[in-house]
Amino acid sequence: MRTRGEILRAHYAGVLKRIGVWAGLASLMSTMFIAVPAQASTILTSRSATLGSSTAGASTTVAFSFKTTTTNLIKAIMIQMCTTPLEGSCTTDGTSSLSSATLSAQGGNLTGFAVGAGTPPVPTANTLYIFNASGITPVVATAQTLTLSNVTIPNTANHEFYFRVTTYQNYNGSGGLTENDFGGVAVSTGTTMSESATVQESLVFALGTSGASCAAIAGGGTVTMTNGSPMGTATDTYGTGKMCANTNASAGYTIAYTGTAFAGGGSTFTSPVAQFTATAGTANFGFNLKADTMPIGSVATGADPVGGTGVCTVNANYCTANKYSYDASGTPVTIANSGATPSADTVYTMNFVAEIDNTIKTGVYTATQTFIATGTF
Repeated sequence: MRTRGEILRAHYAGVLKRIGVWAGLASLMSTMFIAVPAQASTILTSRSATLGSSTAGASTTVAFSFKTTTTNLIKAIMIQMCTTPLEGSCTTDGTSSLSSATLSAQGGNLTGFAVGAGTPPVPTANTLYIFNASGITPVVATAQTLTLSNVTIPNTANHEFYFRVTTYQNYNGSGGLTENDFGGVAVSTGTTMSESATVQESLVFALGTSGASCAAIAGGGTVTMTNGSPMGTATDTYGTGKMCANTNASAGYTIAYTGTAFAGGGSTFTSPVAQFTATAGTANFGFNLKADTMPIGSVATGADPVGGTGVCTVNANYCTANKYSYDASGTPVTIANSGATPSADTVYTMNFVAEIDNTIKTGVYTATQTFIATGTF
């Protein structure tokens, strides 16, 4: 039979064991409760954030789109830019900022919202509130959209950061905000990519007797006068040459020439610097850059400048139909230009005319011109 002392010792030992078991359970339950984080009421779905520019440090637009899970009245929306997409404290990511952000567009069911200037506070570096005192009732299946302007994103290239969007049932934060839905969105800065290429200065100038472009000019540099060979006093003789120019010069090009007199056999043709009209029985030589409507020897000749911006109006002596000029002084004479602008191919037709009187002696007569194209870059 146990003594009174043995009975008391056994009783208190059992009590202590039970206390230890309850203490362990309490500790385990406490640990389990502490490990469970706070959660939002519901999660926003179909959420996205599109940057207007991903250049690091840019001040840009951000277009948000999301769908609500609940139809609770929305009076306030909080937008944050943080280093994590999870709810809780928001750490500003580098030099990112919402301080100057403005609400530039809203859509879906979102109408009447504006950046808040009261409670909660005005925008900070990482938090912005927009409000609608009357609130809206969202349609769950409808994408809600809003666009912020003047958002400064982090200044680190190729860097991931996060936006958070939280909707609330009230807009006066003095008594706390009642949360509806929450969602985080990952975005990233990029880096700029630039391309470069060198365009060289270009001036193309070609001379010949045929061709409809600078690349097609051909036929050499000799124009044989026709429609009266040998020449006579009853008619005129003519011939055509071609020249073509193009340039990328910012102020375009000019074309000038120097020429020798039309001479040979002991005679020299008159070369009027001023215009003359072809008249059989006179001794003249000249050219123009126009289409002539008055037939010479019953044949209409010449052509106006074709293509590009080239014109002959810089010198009317060479730019009047049925009128001709020639300068044998050796001084350069400007006869065409591109209008002080870059130009694609312009093809000019040089219409040469010669006529004789009875004083011109027999022989072979020639004249030589040197044409010069000058680009102004």
